[in-house]
Amino acid sequence: MSEPAGIDSTESHMRYSIVSCFLAMLVVFSPVKTVSAQVMLGAYVPGDGWRIDEIERFNELSAKPLAFVTFFSAFSHNWREHLKWQSSNIYSTGAIPLISWMPIDVDDPDRNLLPEIVAGEWDDYIDKWIDGLLTWLASYPENKRPMILLRFGHEFNGHWYSYSGEPMLFVVAWRRIHDRFQRAGANEFVEWIWNANHISFDAHNDITKYYPGDRYVDWTALDGYNWGTNHDWTNWDTFETIFAAAYDTLITNYPDKPILIAEYGTTEPRDLPTPVWGQRGSDVDRDENRSAWFQNMLASIEEHFPAIRGIGLFGNNKELSWSLTDELSTGLEGFNLGLQSDHYNSNFLCARVMPPDTRLPLIEQQDVLSGPANFIPRELLDPNVFSHAINTRKPPEEVVEKAVSKSYRYREGARSISEQQRASMALKRLEVITY
Repeated sequence: MSEPAGIDSTESHMRYSIVSCFLAMLVVFSPVKTVSAQVMLGAYVPGDGWRIDEIERFNELSAKPLAFVTFFSAFSHNWREHLKWQSSNIYSTGAIPLISWMPIDVDDPDRNLLPEIVAGEWDDYIDKWIDGLLTWLASYPENKRPMILLRFGHEFNGHWYSYSGEPMLFVVAWRRIHDRFQRAGANEFVEWIWNANHISFDAHNDITKYYPGDRYVDWTALDGYNWGTNHDWTNWDTFETIFAAAYDTLITNYPDKPILIAEYGTTEPRDLPTPVWGQRGSDVDRDENRSAWFQNMLASIEEHFPAIRGIGLFGNNKELSWSLTDELSTGLEGFNLGLQSDHYNSNFLCARVMPPDTRLPLIEQQDVLSGPANFIPRELLDPNVFSHAINTRKPPEEVVEKAVSKSYRYREGARSISEQQRASMALKRLEVITY
């Protein structure tokens, strides 16, 4: 891998720079050209950001290329040896890095780092992390420095990570880290993602207890998967029944925040339960249609989930066959058919200046030096439009009720798994970041 370099503005899918997001407040705006597209596409692909060819392969097979690419990082990783290379690879493909920053020591994954973060024991590491980020950004021309999406402590309401289930510590740790970014001037390049699992498996069953506050959060986010019948407590679930209940919680409590589906995916009907992952289900779902699942998902988001402004596929075979691009995948056709709608695009959408409307500015393929005339700040628009869209285009009540009922059943089913099984599953979930 070569040292980071700026991206040629003539590259066919160069879609975003920090100028488009940050300087939007400073320029004189010309008329805004809009399209109905409002959801940016993202994914985690094999290689965890280390392999450009995997990102390019996804872009070649997908009807539309990626606006962001996710990778995972722990408190054992730094910018000089890890994040610089992963982020540079991602940005070289025209996408923005989404860093899943987990407060975990990979050499001691059972240790809860939140008390140590709150006590200031990780301040030096955090400050070096921030300095590494700013050094990496400075390696690009000023007008082409990327934004990053930062997802700290995702799935905090689960029971599989050492930092899960500690709302008070989580909030204080989040604010402490965020404030250090703010003092260093790094937050102008960072959008913060507060990311819950779609079902709470902790003792609290209330994700709002973990919320750090509006001034600390740019995106709210959810993770969720269709596990099919591979667990003995799950079914073949639609996107709606996975996300409707948690989506309703987010738009009720945080109506001004755009929503990111940071991780989603569906099993292949051919998948069989994998005991090493704690799966004790059946193959009852073998006749389901994965391609139709994706097509229906994309249609449903457009019709019923207007607050969703980004979706991040988990595209790597791990617990089950989540990939869309391997040779045996059956979902790509339906995924690409769903992407024919201009509701979905490859432009990075910045939460802080995202218009509160169901229509977003089109990011032109232009030299960013000409200025982001196609962005307008939120406060110059009618603040009621976004709320109106959310309140008039909710998922049907019966769908929400079904999702709530399913959440309760799944919560009880998953919590019945032994502590030994949970620990084993948690360690396997960490394998992706223990390179």
